[in-house]
Amino acid sequence: MRASVPEACRVCVKLAFERACNEPTWNHAPMNRGTWTSLFLALVLVTVGAGYYLYRERSPHAPEPEPTLAQPVPDAEPEEATPHLDDALPVQDRVPDEPMLPALDDSDAAMREALVRIFGATAVASWLVPERLIRNAVATIDSLDRDPVRLRLRPLKPVPGRLLVIQDGPRLLLGPENAQRYQPYVDALRAVDTQALVALYRRWYPRLQQAYAELGYPDRSFNDRLIEIIDHLRATPEVRGPLVLLPARGGYAYADETLESWSSGRKILLRLGSTQAAVVKAKLGEIRAELVGGRRAQPAP
Repeated sequence: MRASVPEACRVCVKLAFERACNEPTWNHAPMNRGTWTSLFLALVLVTVGAGYYLYRERSPHAPEPEPTLAQPVPDAEPEEATPHLDDALPVQDRVPDEPMLPALDDSDAAMREALVRIFGATAVASWLVPERLIRNAVATIDSLDRDPVRLRLRPLKPVPGRLLVIQDGPRLLLGPENAQRYQPYVDALRAVDTQALVALYRRWYPRLQQAYAELGYPDRSFNDRLIEIIDHLRATPEVRGPLVLLPARGGYAYADETLESWSSGRKILLRLGSTQAAVVKAKLGEIRAELVGGRRAQPAP
């Protein structure tokens, strides 16, 4: 019962949210040189497993917690002041909002074409939900430090395969082979051209900001929010030991109440395993450096 992995995987845009069907459900990314980069990198995060949904919000009483957290790490303090995108871009680099960009309501076709140029037609068609691309991406990223957004708001299709749970005596363990389902996506993320993503982000930032305002934040910067999300994810503690599960409504929950209380984004990284999570954190560090002006990112905590 080994989880299958998609064959076409050179894209990072698609760490897709997994359906809650048969899967556990866990409830539960602005910018100088721009960077739609982080949008999709965070997306990548968001999606790797946020769909895995390994756990419902409520945690049943846990048996003896198995996994041990390497020293808990608080949310990372901002590494540098995060400039608002409008203030960060040199005047000569500014791209007029209109008429070059389509209206947000009419942006799906143009955004898909832009993504195809970077990721390829096969990957975009295989992994991307074609409607409401910008709105759903922004809503998903905004949810990464808390519970996940609803299925209809997720920008990526579910990752193929089913959750592998191992019976170990009286305990249910998350099978380590589950991480293999995400290997192609993590490999694609590692290979992504950050600069190309940055250019795309700069181009589309006005629409990303508009979509963020529609979520109820008219006076806040999406760029600032993206930096917060990246810092939150990079500060995810490393977990050692087997991941013990409990049966829960619609799937499974973590037996360790600390893990069960984690945000959707951190649970995604947990599901990737320490090696793949380190790759994602490193990429997020590159993205963050671009977001705050191309300076070198500090090592992830």
